[in-house]
Amino acid sequence: MISGSFVSAGMSRTSALPLTALAVLVAMAALICIGAEHGEARPSADEPDPVLFNMEFQNVPTTMMFYPTRSWSANVAIPGVIVVENYRPDEVMVLFNASIDCDWFTSIEPVMMRFDTTRYDMRNFKVYLHIPPNTFGPSEATVTIRATATTGIRDLGEIQAEVVISLLSDVDQVIEGLSTFFIVHDEDRIFSGRVRLYNMLDVPQEFHLSAMGEWESRLPDLDLQGTVVLNPQEQREATLIGHLRDGLKPGEYRVDLALWTPSDDGGRIYILNKTVDMELISIKEDAVSTLLRAGVPLVILMSAATGTAVYLVLRRRHRRRLADLQRRYEGWDRNEAHFEL
Repeated sequence: MISGSFVSAGMSRTSALPLTALAVLVAMAALICIGAEHGEARPSADEPDPVLFNMEFQNVPTTMMFYPTRSWSANVAIPGVIVVENYRPDEVMVLFNASIDCDWFTSIEPVMMRFDTTRYDMRNFKVYLHIPPNTFGPSEATVTIRATATTGIRDLGEIQAEVVISLLSDVDQVIEGLSTFFIVHDEDRIFSGRVRLYNMLDVPQEFHLSAMGEWESRLPDLDLQGTVVLNPQEQREATLIGHLRDGLKPGEYRVDLALWTPSDDGGRIYILNKTVDMELISIKEDAVSTLLRAGVPLVILMSAATGTAVYLVLRRRHRRRLADLQRRYEGWDRNEAHFEL
């Protein structure tokens, strides 16, 4: 009885062990599943937060070259694009600012942009530089463009870009062979000549020539003949032609000319200016003056010829008279000798 009960108790213990192990395994699996669910719901510390706002500059040049100014000022523009991704629940304002490390005046348009939520947007802006007259330097200047994003409560970030501005030197090499003296006839009033142009830039450039100051209204159509576009580092000869308006009397004048290239906004970027002499000639007055100039020596020559002819005639007559008298005296001498004999 005792042994039987002992065997029965041992068998019950042996059958209970697998049940306990199964329960432990089930509990561990449950804990693993719960941990996995919580692990998926909570990001790790190494994983970055999702980006809700981003902006960057695009198509902003790093270097730009300009011509120095003479008796004029220059307004030049630096173009650029800003790209914004805004996935925030509220709109974002971007404020712009531009500065330069010299005393030139700078401005930027627009000064502020608004970007709505959940969108990708690209917008253009321009930085304007005002270069004063008679500016030949500095040879390099740096323009700094900044953009600051804000919600009105807190700033979201700032970006900036730098553009190096260079002023060209030896711009007199751009135009060569321009005559310093022009003759215009009153009959056709055509102002024309030839020049040789040289593109100093590394981009194609269009050239024009026009009158300046008071001569802009007197030579309104003065320009290079045809469209003159030069490739980088190219040289080419061109013809300038214009028609002088009526109302100007014949005489000598000083004419102010300027070489320029079109700007992106339809204006003019002046390269350099030249002052030339012009003589307006009237064909009628020129003929009279030529006749007068030729008539004075002719009168002098005719007077000299007439005087010489008169002198020769008188001298010949004088010699004839002397010869006649000589013959008479010789005859008288022979007659006297004859009577004495």
